[in-house]
Amino acid sequence: MPALLSVLQATPWGKTLSAAELGAAAGEVSEKRIATGGYLCRKGEPVESWIGLLSGVSRQRANQALQVLEKAALLKVEYGGVRVLDVEGLKRFG
Repeated sequence: MPALLSVLQATPWGKTLSAAELGAAAGEVSEKRIATGGYLCRKGEPVESWIGLLSGVSRQRANQALQVLEKAALLKVEYGGVRVLDVEGLKRFG
């Protein structure tokens, strides 16, 4: 866990967290060991897992964010991907 905490602390969002928040975030992380040449995300895996991995949040948090954006009619979560419905709206969001 100490190595994981140092990785999380090095992320832009991790630098803004308190020690308690950082510990909670570390508790939500699951490690996936991948051999050289392996795939981080395979077809059929939830798109939330991939987005969470790339953005440094859990799959659950990525799913929550995608739901907010989908309810705002900015994107559509589909099997194997995300379809952008309103690029300008996404730029203005947040």
